[in-house]
Amino acid sequence: MNQEFEFPKIQISREGRIQEFLERGGIPPSEIHANPSHLDEQIRRRIESLLTDLFMKTRPNAVLLVGTTGVGKTYAMAAFAKLVFGKRYGSHTPEFIESSKLPLLWRSVPDLVAEWKSMALRAADQERFLQRFLHVDYLFLDDLGAEMKERGGREADKGLAFVERVIRHRYDHFKPTSCTTNCNAEALLLRYGAPVFSRLQHMSMWIEFPKGSRDRRLQPRNPIQ
Repeated sequence: MNQEFEFPKIQISREGRIQEFLERGGIPPSEIHANPSHLDEQIRRRIESLLTDLFMKTRPNAVLLVGTTGVGKTYAMAAFAKLVFGKRYGSHTPEFIESSKLPLLWRSVPDLVAEWKSMALRAADQERFLQRFLHVDYLFLDDLGAEMKERGGREADKGLAFVERVIRHRYDHFKPTSCTTNCNAEALLLRYGAPVFSRLQHMSMWIEFPKGSRDRRLQPRNPIQ
C-alpha cells in the first residue's frame, strides 16, 4: 500500500529567524555575515555600550559611522544590526520572531533617493514609500551624503528634502536611525543644514574610523594557488 511521503519539518533556530529579518530588511549579501568580533576592538566596545539603553527613549539611540571609502563602515553597521536584533529577540522563541512584523529597513541613501525621485509624478505612491521609512522600528542608512545633488541650491533639492523629513520625523519619535557616511561634520552641516545636523549629532553615537585607515577592498590578496 502506497503512502504519501511527508518531508520532515525543518526547525529554524532563533538565530536563523533573526538572520531572515536581516536579509528581508535589505542588508547587502556582502555584509549579511558581518561578525561583531571581527571589528576593531575600540569600535566594537563603543557599539556594544550603546545596546544597554537602545530600547528605551534615550539619546543616543543609534550609531553614525564616519570614515573614508572602504574602511569598513558598512560592515560595522551590519554587525551592529546583528547585535541589536540578537539583544531584542534573545529571549523570544523562533515562532514569535517569525510572526513579528518586519522591524527594520536597510537602504543605500543614493538608491533610496533615486527611487523616491522616480515617483515624482505619482504623489500617492511617493507618500506611501516615504511612510515606510518614517515608521519602521529600526532604519539603517548607508552612504548618507552620497546622493546626487540637484542644481538650484539646498532649498530646491528634492533628494535632500526627503532625507531631512526622514531624519526630523524619526528623531522626534525616538526611532533609531543608524547611518554610515564619508562626510565629516562640516560637510554634513553644509549639506543638510543646522536643524538636521543637530538632530543627527544628538541622536547618534558618532564613531569615527582612524584617519589614514586603508581601503580594505584594495588590500593585497594572496594569489590563488
